[in-house]
Amino acid sequence: MNQFPFPWNGSPLVHSEYLKDNYRVIDTEAKTGRAIIFFSGNGLYYPNTEQEFTKKVIIDDRYEWEHLSQDKLIRQYYERIIFVRDVFKQWYINGINAEYDTADKTAELMKSLTFGFKVTTCGDSAGGYAAVLFASLIGAERFFSVSGQFSITHQINAGAPFVMMNASDPAKNKYYDISHIAQITGGGGYYLWPAKCHIDIDQHALVIDNGKIIKLPFNTSKHGASMPSFCYPYLLSRSNEQINSFFSTMYRGEPLGRWNIAFKMLPMSILIPALARWIMRKSSGLIRERIRRLIH
Repeated sequence: MNQFPFPWNGSPLVHSEYLKDNYRVIDTEAKTGRAIIFFSGNGLYYPNTEQEFTKKVIIDDRYEWEHLSQDKLIRQYYERIIFVRDVFKQWYINGINAEYDTADKTAELMKSLTFGFKVTTCGDSAGGYAAVLFASLIGAERFFSVSGQFSITHQINAGAPFVMMNASDPAKNKYYDISHIAQITGGGGYYLWPAKCHIDIDQHALVIDNGKIIKLPFNTSKHGASMPSFCYPYLLSRSNEQINSFFSTMYRGEPLGRWNIAFKMLPMSILIPALARWIMRKSSGLIRERIRRLIH
Protein backbone atom coordinates (compact mmCIF):
# COMPACT_ATOMS: atom_id res chain seq x y z
CA MET A 1 0.00 0.00 0.00
CA ASN A 2 1.28 3.53 -0.77
CA GLN A 3 0.07 7.09 -0.26
CA PHE A 4 -1.75 7.27 -3.58
CA PRO A 5 -5.51 6.75 -4.03
CA PHE A 6 -7.14 4.09 -6.19
CA PRO A 7 -6.17 2.89 -8.79
CA TRP A 8 -2.52 3.72 -8.01
CA ASN A 9 -2.46 2.34 -4.47
CA GLY A 10 -1.25 -1.17 -5.32
CA SER A 11 -4.80 -2.48 -5.64
CA PRO A 12 -4.92 -6.24 -6.36
CA LEU A 13 -8.01 -5.54 -8.46
CA VAL A 14 -6.11 -3.29 -10.88
CA HIS A 15 -3.01 -5.47 -10.81
CA SER A 16 -5.03 -8.51 -11.86
CA GLU A 17 -6.26 -6.61 -14.91
CA TYR A 18 -2.74 -5.39 -15.67
CA LEU A 19 -1.72 -9.04 -15.97
CA LYS A 20 -4.17 -9.43 -18.86
CA ASP A 21 -3.62 -8.38 -22.50
CA ASN A 22 -5.33 -4.98 -22.45
CA TYR A 23 -5.55 -4.87 -26.21
CA ARG A 24 -8.10 -6.23 -28.65
CA VAL A 25 -7.71 -7.04 -32.33
CA ILE A 26 -10.60 -7.10 -34.80
CA ASP A 27 -10.10 -8.27 -38.38
CA THR A 28 -12.74 -7.05 -40.79
CA GLU A 29 -13.64 -8.50 -44.17
CA ALA A 30 -11.94 -5.62 -45.97
CA LYS A 31 -8.72 -6.42 -47.81
CA THR A 32 -7.26 -2.95 -47.88
CA GLY A 33 -3.91 -3.41 -46.18
CA ARG A 34 -4.81 -0.69 -43.67
CA ALA A 35 -4.88 -0.91 -39.89
CA ILE A 36 -5.98 1.55 -37.23
CA ILE A 37 -4.98 1.59 -33.56
CA PHE A 38 -7.28 3.32 -31.09
CA PHE A 39 -5.59 4.30 -27.83
CA SER A 40 -7.80 4.77 -24.78
CA GLY A 41 -7.17 7.82 -22.64
CA ASN A 42 -7.85 8.74 -19.04
CA GLY A 43 -11.58 8.68 -19.66
CA LEU A 44 -11.49 4.88 -19.77
CA TYR A 45 -13.33 4.91 -16.44
CA TYR A 46 -14.34 7.67 -14.05
CA PRO A 47 -14.64 8.35 -11.17
CA ASN A 48 -11.55 6.53 -9.92
CA THR A 49 -13.32 4.05 -7.69
CA GLU A 50 -13.23 0.28 -7.39
CA GLN A 51 -16.91 0.14 -8.31
CA GLU A 52 -16.43 2.09 -11.54
CA PHE A 53 -13.26 0.20 -12.43
CA THR A 54 -15.04 -3.10 -11.92
CA LYS A 55 -17.98 -2.06 -14.08
CA LYS A 56 -16.08 -0.47 -16.98
CA VAL A 57 -12.86 -2.51 -17.16
CA ILE A 58 -13.67 -5.92 -15.69
CA ILE A 59 -17.35 -6.40 -16.54
CA ASP A 60 -17.74 -4.29 -19.69
CA ASP A 61 -14.14 -4.85 -20.86
CA ARG A 62 -14.27 -1.31 -22.18
CA TYR A 63 -11.98 0.42 -24.63
CA GLU A 64 -12.46 3.98 -25.77
CA TRP A 65 -13.47 4.43 -29.42
CA GLU A 66 -14.73 0.83 -29.63
CA HIS A 67 -18.14 1.95 -30.86
CA LEU A 68 -16.44 3.04 -34.07
CA SER A 69 -15.51 -0.54 -34.87
CA GLN A 70 -19.14 -1.15 -35.74
CA ASP A 71 -19.34 1.65 -38.29
CA LYS A 72 -19.38 0.38 -41.87
CA LEU A 73 -17.07 3.17 -43.06
CA ILE A 74 -14.38 2.07 -40.63
CA ARG A 75 -14.87 -1.61 -41.43
CA GLN A 76 -14.70 -0.96 -45.17
CA TYR A 77 -11.57 1.19 -44.93
CA TYR A 78 -9.51 -0.76 -42.39
CA GLU A 79 -8.63 -4.42 -42.57
CA ARG A 80 -7.48 -4.54 -38.95
CA ILE A 81 -8.75 -2.58 -35.95
CA ILE A 82 -6.82 -2.57 -32.68
CA PHE A 83 -7.92 -1.18 -29.33
CA VAL A 84 -5.37 -0.50 -26.60
CA ARG A 85 -5.73 0.69 -23.01
CA ASP A 86 -3.66 1.65 -19.99
CA VAL A 87 -5.67 0.50 -16.97
CA PHE A 88 -3.62 2.77 -14.71
CA LYS A 89 -4.46 5.83 -16.86
CA GLN A 90 -0.90 7.14 -16.69
CA TRP A 91 0.07 7.90 -20.28
CA TYR A 92 1.27 4.33 -20.94
CA ILE A 93 4.36 4.86 -18.79
CA ASN A 94 4.05 1.24 -17.60
CA GLY A 95 3.00 0.04 -21.03
CA ILE A 96 -0.22 -1.94 -21.25
CA ASN A 97 0.47 -5.11 -19.25
CA ALA A 98 3.06 -6.99 -17.22
CA GLU A 99 4.80 -8.35 -20.32
CA TYR A 100 4.78 -5.15 -22.34
CA ASP A 101 5.51 -2.87 -19.40
CA THR A 102 7.17 0.07 -21.16
CA ALA A 103 6.26 2.23 -24.13
CA ASP A 104 9.09 0.70 -26.15
CA LYS A 105 7.93 -2.86 -25.49
CA THR A 106 4.35 -1.86 -26.30
CA ALA A 107 5.57 -0.34 -29.56
CA GLU A 108 7.22 -3.62 -30.49
CA LEU A 109 3.92 -5.41 -29.90
CA MET A 110 2.09 -2.87 -32.07
CA LYS A 111 4.69 -3.34 -34.80
CA SER A 112 4.14 -7.09 -34.81
CA LEU A 113 0.35 -6.70 -34.84
CA THR A 114 0.45 -4.29 -37.77
CA PHE A 115 3.29 -5.78 -39.81
CA GLY A 116 2.59 -5.27 -43.50
CA PHE A 117 -0.21 -2.74 -42.90
CA LYS A 118 -0.39 1.00 -43.50
CA VAL A 119 -1.12 2.22 -39.99
CA THR A 120 -3.26 5.02 -38.58
CA THR A 121 -3.24 5.79 -34.85
CA CYS A 122 -5.98 7.68 -33.02
CA GLY A 123 -6.74 8.85 -29.51
CA ASP A 124 -8.16 11.56 -27.28
CA SER A 125 -6.27 13.45 -24.53
CA ALA A 126 -3.90 10.87 -22.97
CA GLY A 127 -4.93 8.60 -25.83
CA GLY A 128 -3.97 11.39 -28.23
CA TYR A 129 -0.56 11.58 -26.56
CA ALA A 130 -0.24 7.83 -27.15
CA ALA A 131 -1.40 8.16 -30.76
CA VAL A 132 1.45 10.58 -31.48
CA LEU A 133 4.05 8.67 -29.48
CA PHE A 134 3.35 5.25 -30.95
CA ALA A 135 2.88 6.59 -34.47
CA SER A 136 6.44 7.83 -34.19
CA LEU A 137 7.80 4.65 -32.59
CA ILE A 138 6.23 2.23 -35.08
CA GLY A 139 6.50 4.41 -38.18
CA ALA A 140 2.77 4.80 -38.76
CA GLU A 141 1.46 6.49 -41.86
CA ARG A 142 -0.48 9.09 -39.86
CA PHE A 143 -2.03 9.91 -36.50
CA PHE A 144 -5.17 11.66 -35.27
CA SER A 145 -4.68 13.30 -31.88
CA VAL A 146 -7.68 15.00 -30.28
CA SER A 147 -6.58 17.24 -27.39
CA GLY A 148 -3.47 15.09 -27.03
CA GLN A 149 -0.58 16.13 -24.82
CA PHE A 150 2.88 16.71 -26.24
CA SER A 151 4.48 16.95 -22.81
CA ILE A 152 3.50 15.49 -19.46
CA THR A 153 6.42 16.92 -17.47
CA HIS A 154 4.01 19.27 -15.69
CA GLN A 155 2.31 16.19 -14.24
CA ILE A 156 5.34 15.64 -11.99
CA ASN A 157 4.23 18.61 -9.88
CA ALA A 158 0.55 18.07 -10.61
CA GLY A 159 0.58 14.80 -8.69
CA ALA A 160 0.22 12.13 -11.38
CA PRO A 161 1.51 9.08 -9.43
CA PHE A 162 3.44 7.16 -12.10
CA VAL A 163 4.81 10.33 -13.67
CA MET A 164 6.16 11.33 -10.27
CA MET A 165 7.48 7.88 -9.33
CA ASN A 166 9.33 7.39 -12.63
CA ALA A 167 10.64 10.90 -13.09
CA SER A 168 14.23 9.72 -12.52
CA ASP A 169 13.98 6.48 -14.50
CA PRO A 170 15.42 6.95 -18.03
CA ALA A 171 13.52 3.92 -19.32
CA LYS A 172 10.22 5.44 -18.25
CA ASN A 173 10.73 9.21 -18.46
CA LYS A 174 12.27 9.29 -21.96
CA TYR A 175 8.89 10.12 -23.50
CA TYR A 176 7.63 12.66 -20.99
CA ASP A 177 8.20 15.27 -23.71
CA ILE A 178 7.36 14.05 -27.22
CA SER A 179 7.18 17.42 -28.95
CA HIS A 180 10.57 16.75 -30.51
CA ILE A 181 9.78 13.24 -31.78
CA ALA A 182 6.42 13.93 -33.41
CA GLN A 183 7.94 12.92 -36.73
CA ILE A 184 6.35 10.05 -38.60
CA THR A 185 6.55 8.55 -42.04
CA GLY A 186 3.95 9.04 -44.73
CA GLY A 187 1.60 12.02 -44.83
CA GLY A 188 1.96 13.14 -41.20
CA GLY A 189 -0.60 13.67 -38.51
CA TYR A 190 -3.68 15.65 -37.54
CA TYR A 191 -3.93 17.50 -34.25
CA LEU A 192 -7.47 18.60 -33.37
CA TRP A 193 -7.73 20.86 -30.35
CA PRO A 194 -10.23 23.15 -28.54
CA ALA A 195 -8.84 26.64 -29.03
CA LYS A 196 -10.47 28.09 -25.90
CA CYS A 197 -9.32 25.44 -23.41
CA HIS A 198 -6.34 26.64 -21.36
CA ILE A 199 -4.99 23.10 -21.00
CA ASP A 200 -4.90 22.66 -24.76
CA ILE A 201 -3.62 26.16 -25.42
CA ASP A 202 -0.55 25.32 -23.33
CA GLN A 203 -0.03 22.02 -25.14
CA HIS A 204 -0.56 23.55 -28.57
CA ALA A 205 2.27 25.97 -27.87
CA LEU A 206 4.64 22.98 -27.65
CA VAL A 207 3.82 21.59 -31.08
CA ILE A 208 6.80 21.91 -33.38
CA ASP A 209 5.67 23.16 -36.76
CA ASN A 210 7.61 20.68 -38.86
CA GLY A 211 5.30 20.73 -41.85
CA LYS A 212 3.96 17.26 -41.08
CA ILE A 213 1.49 18.05 -38.32
CA ILE A 214 -1.71 19.72 -39.46
CA LYS A 215 -3.17 21.68 -36.55
CA LEU A 216 -6.93 22.20 -36.55
CA PRO A 217 -8.36 24.43 -33.78
CA PHE A 218 -12.04 24.22 -32.86
CA ASN A 219 -14.18 26.95 -31.36
CA THR A 220 -14.83 25.34 -27.97
CA SER A 221 -13.42 25.44 -24.45
CA LYS A 222 -14.11 21.78 -23.62
CA HIS A 223 -11.04 19.55 -23.37
CA GLY A 224 -11.28 16.65 -25.79
CA ALA A 225 -13.92 18.33 -27.95
CA SER A 226 -13.61 18.96 -31.65
CA MET A 227 -16.16 17.97 -34.27
CA PRO A 228 -19.29 15.95 -33.33
CA SER A 229 -18.42 12.32 -32.67
CA PHE A 230 -20.47 11.03 -35.59
CA CYS A 231 -18.04 12.79 -37.96
CA TYR A 232 -15.09 10.60 -37.01
CA PRO A 233 -15.91 7.47 -39.03
CA TYR A 234 -16.04 9.58 -42.17
CA LEU A 235 -12.88 11.54 -41.29
CA LEU A 236 -10.87 8.44 -40.38
CA SER A 237 -11.88 6.70 -43.59
CA ARG A 238 -10.60 9.48 -45.86
CA SER A 239 -7.16 9.60 -47.43
CA ASN A 240 -4.69 12.27 -46.35
CA GLU A 241 -5.17 13.97 -49.70
CA GLN A 242 -8.94 14.14 -49.23
CA ILE A 243 -8.62 15.46 -45.67
CA ASN A 244 -6.02 18.04 -46.61
CA SER A 245 -8.11 19.22 -49.54
CA PHE A 246 -11.21 19.64 -47.40
CA PHE A 247 -9.57 21.53 -44.55
CA SER A 248 -7.57 23.73 -46.91
CA THR A 249 -10.89 25.13 -48.14
CA MET A 250 -12.44 25.32 -44.65
CA TYR A 251 -9.65 26.62 -42.45
CA ARG A 252 -8.84 30.33 -42.69
CA GLY A 253 -6.83 30.80 -39.52
CA GLU A 254 -9.82 31.13 -37.18
CA PRO A 255 -11.10 28.30 -34.94
CA LEU A 256 -13.47 25.98 -36.75
CA GLY A 257 -17.11 25.66 -35.78
CA ARG A 258 -17.92 22.14 -34.59
CA TRP A 259 -21.26 21.88 -36.32
CA ASN A 260 -20.16 23.86 -39.35
CA ILE A 261 -17.58 21.16 -40.03
CA ALA A 262 -20.21 18.45 -39.78
CA PHE A 263 -22.52 20.14 -42.26
CA LYS A 264 -19.71 20.96 -44.69
CA MET A 265 -17.78 17.70 -44.51
CA LEU A 266 -20.39 14.95 -44.40
CA PRO A 267 -22.42 13.89 -47.43
CA MET A 268 -26.17 14.26 -46.84
CA SER A 269 -26.59 10.49 -47.03
CA ILE A 270 -24.41 10.22 -43.91
CA LEU A 271 -25.29 13.49 -42.19
CA ILE A 272 -29.07 13.06 -42.00
CA PRO A 273 -29.09 9.55 -40.43
CA ALA A 274 -26.24 10.57 -38.08
CA LEU A 275 -28.14 13.66 -36.94
CA ALA A 276 -31.30 11.63 -36.44
CA ARG A 277 -29.43 9.13 -34.22
CA TRP A 278 -27.76 11.96 -32.31
CA ILE A 279 -31.08 13.71 -31.67
CA MET A 280 -32.66 10.44 -30.52
CA ARG A 281 -29.81 9.79 -28.07
CA LYS A 282 -30.01 13.32 -26.69
CA SER A 283 -33.79 13.12 -26.40
CA SER A 284 -33.60 9.77 -24.64
CA GLY A 285 -31.07 11.17 -22.22
CA LEU A 286 -33.29 14.16 -21.40
CA ILE A 287 -36.30 11.90 -20.90
CA ARG A 288 -34.34 9.60 -18.57
CA GLU A 289 -33.10 12.59 -16.59
CA ARG A 290 -36.62 13.99 -16.18
CA ILE A 291 -37.91 10.60 -15.04
CA ARG A 292 -35.04 10.32 -12.57
CA ARG A 293 -35.87 13.73 -11.12
CA LEU A 294 -39.54 12.82 -10.81
CA ILE A 295 -38.70 9.58 -9.00
CA HIS A 296 -36.28 11.22 -6.60
